[in-house]
Amino acid sequence: MPPRCVSLALALVALSACAGHAIPGRSRAGYPLLWHEGTLRDARGLPAWTPPGRLLVELLPDGSVRDASGGPIAGFPSPEGFSLYAKRLVEVHLGSIEGPSIGTASAGYRFKIASYERDVTEIAVPGFGEDAAPVRAFVWTHALAVDAKEAPPSPRPGSVGVTGVDVALHLTPGGPVFTKSGCEVLLLDEARSAETGRRWIKVALDAGHYPGSSGELTLVGWADAVDFEASSSCGAGAIIADPEVPLERVRRLFPPGFAELPSLDAPPFGDKARFHWLMASSDGAACMEMSLGDKKVSGSWLNGDTLRTTEYGYGYNSTSRAIVLTGPNFMVLADRGQGPVLDGGGFSCAHGYTVIGARPEGLAVIHGAHFALPPRKLWAYRPAEVEVWYRSGDMCQRDAASKQGASPLSVSEGGRVRFHQGC
Repeated sequence: MPPRCVSLALALVALSACAGHAIPGRSRAGYPLLWHEGTLRDARGLPAWTPPGRLLVELLPDGSVRDASGGPIAGFPSPEGFSLYAKRLVEVHLGSIEGPSIGTASAGYRFKIASYERDVTEIAVPGFGEDAAPVRAFVWTHALAVDAKEAPPSPRPGSVGVTGVDVALHLTPGGPVFTKSGCEVLLLDEARSAETGRRWIKVALDAGHYPGSSGELTLVGWADAVDFEASSSCGAGAIIADPEVPLERVRRLFPPGFAELPSLDAPPFGDKARFHWLMASSDGAACMEMSLGDKKVSGSWLNGDTLRTTEYGYGYNSTSRAIVLTGPNFMVLADRGQGPVLDGGGFSCAHGYTVIGARPEGLAVIHGAHFALPPRKLWAYRPAEVEVWYRSGDMCQRDAASKQGASPLSVSEGGRVRFHQGC
């Protein structure tokens, strides 16, 4: 058995013993070639060189590197400073090269290298979602290359995705967890446990890519369907799909906690309108009356002896059924609005709201306007995340009173009272 190359993370040594085995590339002197990014240190551990950008280096037997072009740069590498490219479609394995497959990387994807060996390389895959640990994943070394050879993008079938989620990804339905989803996954299939009847949804996660990478890394796992019900820090949940996806397939993959989006035949408002926002305040909740006119939304309220005014730019896109508010500009006037201006200014925010539709109490929206950008289509939303722009002050005050109690008041379709989200 020929000697193995030890991990870069353990200060690589004796790599010259790997001569004759399949590796991504070799210098004229016979040493492995890799890309390195970051500070190189001398034998005492002190910074020696910080090359601008990435540098192609030779990996020497003592674990140090030197500029492959023959320049003077040399030193000991930074942890996880190495990278190589996938030269074809590469299968990614969990825990070891004999471990289960958790996804694939396409040609041209740039891997960050956690450890490099003669036959097997460990890649650095960051964890996704809140408090997720990094994923220890492995690939065959012979599938890697120094050069990024772009492959033409492979055609993807119509996809169904969910945004605003942070779910655990399991190796199998009910099996161990290996990562979390981040904020968006694609829905691939579903299955039910024969023992418990519990529903599981097969999902794909785009693991992103590093600068200089042209390929994609996709992780695949199973998520417990009930995990999709919970709101997350990722924002409002929505189910989106490519236009060619049949509605029957979208409905089959619906996770619990989502409702199908109703049709919308007309703009939410005419040229002029009045509505009320439920706002968080020092008293718990308050209602602010807003007026729409001349493509602006404005409102004012008394705060002691001062009058405060606010004004937003208003726009509506019928294709994406999105309201966009920009600003706001504000002023504070003395003597309940009759005196001089005490303060004023503005913000450069832009907030989008996807229109769900009209309800008895007002206009239902969800915070976020990116869901339905063409060519994707918004199919479903979480009713629990709906915000209402109330038709009347009385309806708004009713829900404001509920916010000051122990239990928020329910609104239409099972949603709960939510404060207006803005700048």
